[in-house]
Parts: sequence; structure tokens; C-alpha cells
Amino acid sequence: MLLYVFSVAFHYVAMAQDAARAVEMEVCKRACWRGMRNCERYARRSIRFLFNSLNSISALTSIDGARAREMCLLLADFLRLTLEWAKNPLFPFPTSWIAGKIPAIEKVRFGDRCVWRKN
Repeated sequence: MLLYVFSVAFHYVAMAQDAARAVEMEVCKRACWRGMRNCERYARRSIRFLFNSLNSISALTSIDGARAREMCLLLADFLRLTLEWAKNPLFPFPTSWIAGKIPAIEKVRFGDRCVWRKN
């Protein structure tokens, strides 16, 4: 009788572990998909930012060469910093780069129409 109770208890523990493993796998799948969607969203934003910056530089070359050069240098500096970070992506992306470089690029792009506010 005691052996039967232990075998039934072992069976229920094994079933509970299987159920817990299944739930854990589902949570991992959802987190993975969420992470992939976030990566895709960030990639689209980054490409849009780069595309808009390059179009602005192209337009500025015929209007104001000095501003086009300034924007090229700022964009190159931002991309260089990004590539440096990509060498060791385990560390969080330094938001100070974004807070410093992107507003400067957008300021050249939009001029006085661009106003950055800190939250």
C-alpha cells in the first residue's frame, strides 16, 4: 500500500513538473516573439532615421554646404559610436549618445523649428 501511495505521488509530481515546463516554454516563446517584434520596430526606426538624415544631407548640399557637412559629421559620429557599442552589445545602449547626437542632427535638419524638451 505504501509503495502504491509513493508511486501515485511520484506520478503527480512528474505531471506537475511537465505542466510547469510547458508553461515555462510558452512564456519563453512569448518573450522571444515580443523581443523580435521590438527588434524589428527599432530596426525600422533606425532605418527611417538614417534615410531621413541622408535625404536631408542630399537636399542641404545644394542649399547650404556647410550645414550639409556638419550634418554628415554628426551622423558619422553617431554611427561610429553605435558601431563601437555593437562590439560588446551585452552592455545597455548608452542613452546619452541618443540624447546628444540625435537632437544635434535633427537641429541641423530642421533648424529653428526643432525644439527639444527634457521630460
